Amino acid sequence: MTDEWMLPGATKEPQTVGAQTKEPQTVGAQWNPLGQTLIDGVRIHEVRHVPKASGRLTEIYRRDWLTDSELVDQMFQVVMSPGHITA
Repeated sequence: MTDEWMLPGATKEPQTVGAQTKEPQTVGAQWNPLGQTLIDGVRIHEVRHVPKASGRLTEIYRRDWLTDSELVDQMFQVVMSPGHITA
């Protein structure tokens, strides 16, 4: 089996500190991604949660983010706080 599927610089061996396994750092002090290689064709858009009285709303997809002609205009995720309802 080859390692062609692995990202550049990735290894199969975990980093260890004593008996503990340490994950490599993936974000910097300003929350910027470190050492990530995107899959060809993948795009990332920063989104922010919209706080609401009953939880939060996050826009997941908007047609103008891409140049394709998909039939979906927008997608949202709503996370409700315990004990709240919405209509």
